Amino acid sequence: MKTLKVLLVVLAMLAVTAPSFGYILVYNAFGRVKAIDSETDTLVGFAVRGYLILDINDVNGDVDDNYWLAYGKDSEGTKVSTLSVPNLELSVNGKYETLYMDIDGGWYATILGKRVSRDIGFADKRLVVYTMSGNSILVDGIVLDGAQLLRGASSMVLTLNSSLTHSANADSDDIETVLDDVITILTTAGYY
Repeated sequence: MKTLKVLLVVLAMLAVTAPSFGYILVYNAFGRVKAIDSETDTLVGFAVRGYLILDINDVNGDVDDNYWLAYGKDSEGTKVSTLSVPNLELSVNGKYETLYMDIDGGWYATILGKRVSRDIGFADKRLVVYTMSGNSILVDGIVLDGAQLLRGASSMVLTLNSSLTHSANADSDDIETVLDDVITILTTAGYY
């Protein structure tokens, strides 16, 4: 009986200290924005890059937490980055997955991709989407520059960042640790 009590205490301690997420996915994003800046009534076009970090619940496949970091150059040519927690909906339909993001209101993206079996840092492979593509709509949205209110559209491609994803899962990192790693990458590259 004493052994059972000790075992229960150890299991309880492990449950408290074990990470609560299922697995982490880190995507590199690239988009090309073409829009009207309603503040200056001019046509603007620029590239936007980013990182999408997802904490996926291993039990039900839901997104428990997420971060979106966009980076590029603002209207003055200065390197900038923005951090958001988009309202995100993920749907799995057979071999395919769709992802809808409402990024800070005014910037909406819908992307889709095919699920494939990949090594993401565990002993067994997982079904994840390696590449997704789609479009985003801007309705008085802000992308990189708070002085611009954009109306238009952009293409968007997300590709799994295998090295960041693999190391996050192999090291049992939580999503905040991965976010800190990505912020360090951007800061080192001169984005703030």
